[in-house]
Amino acid sequence: MPDSTSQPCRRRGFTLVEMMVSTAISLILILAVVESFRVIGEAVAEGRASLSMSGQLRTVTNRLQDDLRGISAPVRSWALRGSGLGYLEIGEGIVSDSYNLGPDGMPGAAGVDDDGQNGIDDYFELGTTGTDDTSSLLATSMLGDFDDYIAFTARSREGQFVGRVIHPGWDLGWGVVDVDDDGDGTTDEPDEFLYPGSDDISEIRSNEAEIIWWVALDDRNKNGRWDPLPLETFTIRRRVLLIVPDLNRHPGIDGKWGEAGVDDNNNGVTDEIGEFAWPGSDDRRALFLSGANVLQLQNAHDISAHLDPSSGLCIGNTLEDLALRHNRVAHLPGPLNFPNYTGYHPGPDGGWGVANTDDDGNGSTDDLFEIGLGDDLVLFPWYRGARFGEDVVMSNVLGFDIRVFDPLAAVRMFDHSANDSGDEEALVPGDPAYGPGLPVIGRGAYVDLFYGRIKGLREPNVPQIPMTNFSDAPHRKSQLNPHFPAAAVCRLVPPFAIYDTWTMAYESDGLNQDGDADTDEGNDGQDNPNPLAVNNAVDDVGERETSPPYPFPLRGIQISVRVYDPDSRQVRQVTVVNDFTPE
Repeated sequence: MPDSTSQPCRRRGFTLVEMMVSTAISLILILAVVESFRVIGEAVAEGRASLSMSGQLRTVTNRLQDDLRGISAPVRSWALRGSGLGYLEIGEGIVSDSYNLGPDGMPGAAGVDDDGQNGIDDYFELGTTGTDDTSSLLATSMLGDFDDYIAFTARSREGQFVGRVIHPGWDLGWGVVDVDDDGDGTTDEPDEFLYPGSDDISEIRSNEAEIIWWVALDDRNKNGRWDPLPLETFTIRRRVLLIVPDLNRHPGIDGKWGEAGVDDNNNGVTDEIGEFAWPGSDDRRALFLSGANVLQLQNAHDISAHLDPSSGLCIGNTLEDLALRHNRVAHLPGPLNFPNYTGYHPGPDGGWGVANTDDDGNGSTDDLFEIGLGDDLVLFPWYRGARFGEDVVMSNVLGFDIRVFDPLAAVRMFDHSANDSGDEEALVPGDPAYGPGLPVIGRGAYVDLFYGRIKGLREPNVPQIPMTNFSDAPHRKSQLNPHFPAAAVCRLVPPFAIYDTWTMAYESDGLNQDGDADTDEGNDGQDNPNPLAVNNAVDDVGERETSPPYPFPLRGIQISVRVYDPDSRQVRQVTVVNDFTPE
């Protein structure tokens, strides 16, 4: 019989070492799978974010292109009075992609006359060699130019513009006429608007509209300024105000207010505007109420309107009305307030924030980081209330840069390495490394308005004279130039460089815009002596009281939109170009 003890031992499992090795291999495989899924998930998330941003940008650019193609005004200055073609206005803020204010918040070095022009911290010192103007996060981060705006009148190219309006229907009463719709003891009051059975009008349509595109800060911590950490972004907004002058109140067929020749309200005066729609009259009802506030009106209604100072009525604008700056949305109203500013500029105290106060605690008073902390007037401040947010086009925006085509702007060549060829690059004003020392290889580029305010972009040896169509400050006679005495409110830095199609109506409106001894001397049929006039002739250009800020035709604009996705931290940019060259 064989000896059982002599037979080999059969193992029934793994050794501890084998188990540890297999476990390690399994963990490696699991980690590899998890990492693969993570990479795939991130790639999918980034792809989704990229597609989402691309879709949003495509929607924005399509809308913007459609609006620009419908601009009603010829894009050249000095529109003829009565032409009824509207306007185009572009505002270029102080921020740009090339140079921005450094940590001290002032052009050049704060408190120093950097350029020796007897002005401390003036805008000519922006970008001066040795200053901190390029060290700001505004210049070195992915944030772009975010303080430009564009406003214009347009004709709809597809369908009609649609807006909301609140006013009594054809029965002239709010709600159902002569009925206490809301049961508060008063009939036909405004809060009975659109009660069941009423004919109040809530929707209007028009082929023409005043359109504004601008950017608003998403001030998450509510401190009144932009903060880089955590990164605060911006929102592109678009407001459409319909041009519907047919809704204005006006006398009926007899041409008189109330009943012609009758003192309807027994105040001793017949046919006055206060007798509008008096019982028995044939006056035609319109939208606006006497003494209404234009800003409140535009907050509640999608109508382009202005306050008529002679009658106290809010009047629906025509295209001809909108050629005048004081009739446009968000401008300082009233023809006597020429040039009717808009945009960011110091309030009545003349200082950024609260005058002579270090509002933001950075050690400097009245610097540009304090914009909006005091009584400063900001871009489109009127739009508040329940409808806030209806004009949002895109959120998480990092840049909205509007540039104009300057046929004389120098295109320069930058050679990355002089030791080889093929790495040369054409640069235009606003590009990094652009400077007057580089050779000029051509002319014509899209530029920021007043790009010559930046030292690095000036032509050699011509520090104070106009270089190209849009390189210098706005024309002095526009009074949008900070050098003009009446524009002292602008102080150290011009809030905006403005392109405006302007109007000849300023030269025959009975107002003395330049404050000299004559009124409308550029259109009075006389040769008023003018030592600055090139041609001493009757009503020559030098006699005119005003001037467009840039008296040149505009041949094209370029608008760049930069957007940020906070989850994937991706940035995308798209550029829209519109050509205004006459065919």
